[in-house]
Formats: sequence, structure tokens, C-alpha cells
Amino acid sequence: ALIRDDYSLSRPHKRYLREGLVVPGPYGEAVSLAVAAIDTSGSMDAVSLAAVGAEIRAIAGQVEELILLVADQKVQEVVQSEDVASWLAAGEARGGGGTDHRPVFEWIERRGLRPDVFIGLTDLESRFPDRAPGYPVVWVTPKRHGEAPWGQHIAMDR
Repeated sequence: ALIRDDYSLSRPHKRYLREGLVVPGPYGEAVSLAVAAIDTSGSMDAVSLAAVGAEIRAIAGQVEELILLVADQKVQEVVQSEDVASWLAAGEARGGGGTDHRPVFEWIERRGLRPDVFIGLTDLESRFPDRAPGYPVVWVTPKRHGEAPWGQHIAMDR
């Protein structure tokens, strides 16, 4: 769950520290780092991608740091927390090929990241690593979707 328990000045919010502001940061069961991957393959239609944008806005508002990976059969683009809103506003997502989530999880591993949660926004018409990573995985999908070999699943209303 992405809900924070409380806020404290003893743990200033990292996003605002970059701006030179000291703002109370979350503590408790907070999600410090979320990595989300948007599936921009050819099987994700415009309606699904628009719904995914709304989900990303909601996620970004609930986590301390979000790394957004834009991927089809490879990682096409990496969007850092401070750039997510402008990336969404631009409305341009690279991709359009097939879907393979293995490069996404390889990207995370190569950088030594240990996210509090991975969120895959996809129709699940993809290839996956043989084993689940050592962190929670949540798949957020349109109503019509494939199957994931592991992780939790949430279907969007759209």
C-alpha cells in the first residue's frame, strides 16, 4: 500500500530538499522509492495509455521518489520524479514494438536499486523473468489483459 502513516521534520521530504525547502517528510509505512514501468508496446491502445497516465499521476503523489521506465521490448526512456509531471503533460511515449519486461527488471538490478514496490502498467502481453524479484510487484492492467507469472494484480476501471 502506498499510504503514509504520518509526517515529521526529522525526516525532511527529499523531493523538496532539492529545491532548498525543508518540508516534513513521511515516516512509518511510507513508500520511499517506487519504480513504475509503462508498457508502450503496440498492444497498448490510446485509451489504455491515457488511463495509465492517470494512474502515474496518482502514484507520483503518494510516494517520496518515483522512477518511471517507459518500455516496450527495451527501456526506451527513464523519467525521474521531478520530471514525471512534465513528461505526462508532453503526452509522448516512445515505443510501439513488442513487449518484454525482462529488460525492465535487468535495468533495476544493474543499478542496484531495491524499490519498496515495482508497479507495472501493462496489458501483460509480455515476456517476464523466470523468477520474481526480491521486492513487491504490482501489475496494473486494463480490463482486457494477459496473465502475469507472479506479483499482485489490479485491473483499472477503464
